[in-house]
Amino acid sequence: MLIQDRRRCRPLSTKDFRALLNTAQLVQLSQLERDGWRLRFVRQRPSQLPLTVLGSRDQAHAVLHADGRLESSAALNLRN
Repeated sequence: MLIQDRRRCRPLSTKDFRALLNTAQLVQLSQLERDGWRLRFVRQRPSQLPLTVLGSRDQAHAVLHADGRLESSAALNLRN
């Protein structure tokens, strides 16, 4: 069985990540972008809901939930 290494594919753009968001998340993201938050990435694991991560100007990170709720106290293990 041949498995493609996703790390060797082209990096996803912000446009690609936005396509994974629902309406509530897009509305909330639009409002948060005015305050300096940016969409960093969307992590999709098999059989789990996508994890949408935002970053602020001061390097803080937060999770944008499917209902549009922002959780800035989420414990995230991020790699560089």
